[in-house]
Amino acid sequence: MLSWLRGAWRRLLLSALLLGFAWIAGRQALGNYLALAPRAYLADAQLPGAKPAVPDLDTAIAQLQRAGAVDPTDPDVAAGLGQARLLLAAQAVGAQRLALLDAALADYRRATALRPNSPYLWAALMSALYTRGRLQPLDRAQAAELAQALRRAVRLGPWEPDVLLEVVSVGPAVYAKLDARSRAALQLAAQHALALQLQDG
Repeated sequence: MLSWLRGAWRRLLLSALLLGFAWIAGRQALGNYLALAPRAYLADAQLPGAKPAVPDLDTAIAQLQRAGAVDPTDPDVAAGLGQARLLLAAQAVGAQRLALLDAALADYRRATALRPNSPYLWAALMSALYTRGRLQPLDRAQAAELAQALRRAVRLGPWEPDVLLEVVSVGPAVYAKLDARSRAALQLAAQHALALQLQDG
């Protein structure tokens, strides 16, 4: 009788664990499904010559927010929200533009917190901070955050072409505000970009 109870308890525990895993996997699958259309739209919206319409960007944001509500642990959803808000901010003015940039920064911060080993996300955060700084000067903490994002992007993706191009695009514009470590990271990125023939001349 005792061995039967132990076996029943083990089966019950195993069933509970399997149900828990199935629930988590189901949420992730549903979140991925809900994010498919807006991710495809944002990929097209980034192509040269693309002119994303505000209603389409609003729709993409709403769809990504639904996906994020289903699976809040997906860094790609957070990054997609940041990307969509940056595209929307490019068409906005004044306080609305500033609010969209701040929301995009929050999205990219969440994305890097969820996937801290992605050089692409750190480069995106760096670029978003740079864009924000062009509208209104960055405070000391934001400037330090930009420098840290630059360093992490280079450290995690020292030979990633897209990362290097982003770093060598933003880095020289903020060079005067970079500390010695960040300047060294920028120099390394420039050397690697040159070695990969990513830069002109």
